[in-house]
Amino acid sequence: MFCILTVYRSPSGNFNRFLETLDAVQFVYSPSLGIIICGDININYLVITEQRKQLDNLLLLYNLVGIVDFPTRLSNTSTTAIDNVFIDVSTFHDYLITPFPNGLSDHDAQILAFKTLYSGRSPGTKFVRKVDQQTISDFTFILSNES
Repeated sequence: MFCILTVYRSPSGNFNRFLETLDAVQFVYSPSLGIIICGDININYLVITEQRKQLDNLLLLYNLVGIVDFPTRLSNTSTTAIDNVFIDVSTFHDYLITPFPNGLSDHDAQILAFKTLYSGRSPGTKFVRKVDQQTISDFTFILSNES
């Protein structure tokens, strides 16, 4: 079973409110449910920013990672990846994502194809949080802001 959520985040909207709203995925999250979040999030995934780190950390709680690593919006002045697809790569590890320039928008679409059907997690599946120098540094910074 799949749950596909599509989202749009206004570039001028309240980012913290966006994170709080997106965190509502906890109400549908289940280890046996394949969650896919996709849409125009207006966070450029071609560069690492504080907003990207915060979104990545939130989605890691649900084992979701962004898989778009190519530009999705090209203009005369910039190239960005502000549209993304977030999946559980421990469950969906046999996939292909490709850009789809459609001429209908200033954003390219993305095509996500699974090479094998989702069959649920095996009983022995482990959830592992990425721990490296960057994630430790991020955690230390966030922790330093707590009283």
